[in-house]
Amino acid sequence: MKITVQSSKAVKPTYGDGGAPSVAADTIKLTVLDKVNFDQYISTLYFFSPQAAKAPPNVILEQGLSKTLAVHREWAGRFGLDANGDRAILLNDEGVRFVEATADVTLSTIMPVEPMPELLKLYPSNNGADELVLVQVTRFACGSLVVSIAGNHLVSDGYGRCSFMMAWSNATRCVAVPPHDRTSLSIVLTPRNPARIEFEHRGIEFKQPRCSDTLDNMEEHASASGGGDKVIVHRVHFSAEMVSKLKALALSPSSPRSCSTVKCMVSHLWRCISKARGLDRETPTTLKIAVNGRRRMRHPEVPEGYTGNVVLWACPTTTVGELLAKPLWHVAELVSREVATSGRSSTLRARVWWRKKGWCQRRTRQRWYIARTSRCTARSGFRSMM
Repeated sequence: MKITVQSSKAVKPTYGDGGAPSVAADTIKLTVLDKVNFDQYISTLYFFSPQAAKAPPNVILEQGLSKTLAVHREWAGRFGLDANGDRAILLNDEGVRFVEATADVTLSTIMPVEPMPELLKLYPSNNGADELVLVQVTRFACGSLVVSIAGNHLVSDGYGRCSFMMAWSNATRCVAVPPHDRTSLSIVLTPRNPARIEFEHRGIEFKQPRCSDTLDNMEEHASASGGGDKVIVHRVHFSAEMVSKLKALALSPSSPRSCSTVKCMVSHLWRCISKARGLDRETPTTLKIAVNGRRRMRHPEVPEGYTGNVVLWACPTTTVGELLAKPLWHVAELVSREVATSGRSSTLRARVWWRKKGWCQRRTRQRWYIARTSRCTARSGFRSMM
């Protein structure tokens, strides 16, 4: 598959006759929940195969993107410092990078999509980029379209990026872009006062930074200490029948409520991985789960339509012996309890306190992910653009 870049340009917001809207500040403060994320691009590929109608030309996609940036101004900005010297998003409307490319093959030649180096050609290069979002539109020989979007994780989480994609699809179809909120949560996220140690965040969620703790240095250290290990991407598919059997085993005898698919699979894989590692039974083991805090946070509540980072962490901990000896429903209950308490005000304000003290998120070399099709992505509206 040969990918040829046809053009690369900056797309800036289009405000119409009224010009840029007046705002209370020309910066957006990064919250604690923003700062604990990786300062790097998170990329997503969207594959579209037009059937009855022809895919819209790139100029229509570009115009829709420009209209969307007029509402989602944070994506058209740049990182800088606010009046207090803290890192913030500057609302300077510098724009996003928009790359147009073509492929010399049909989309069917790479479907179904498997992890392979060739897919990297569908992503825009972020080497030396200062844009907060990068877009590449690749046209295949059959008329199919692949849209790649890479957004900096400090600006938004997955939910916020999906909201941006849906807004873009609306603008492309000449539908009004709905308003959103990117600022109000930064006002209400404050540490506990007086401070007290109630949760053990140290070593699990946060670590005390060293002078050399940059992302690049940590990646180099992890590579050097890995003994030359090669990272292998392995995707596992669980059949519907197996998932049903596991969910039956994860059903608690004391509760009529069924266990969710994600919690069930997380619990099962936690046990499998711990068993495969051959650890001593008394060894403590912790599972770190990303939780969408939008409907879990109560004090403060997350404003409707907020598109910043609201990823909380649930960290169930037990011993390897208990993890393997107990039934699956016991492990699922342990996971459920931690997820349920992740949005508590006391837990959240403790996280804020540790981050205010300068502690950074603990990054581990061993990572594994469980993914399921995002309903938000399925409704992103690009099908209606065709």
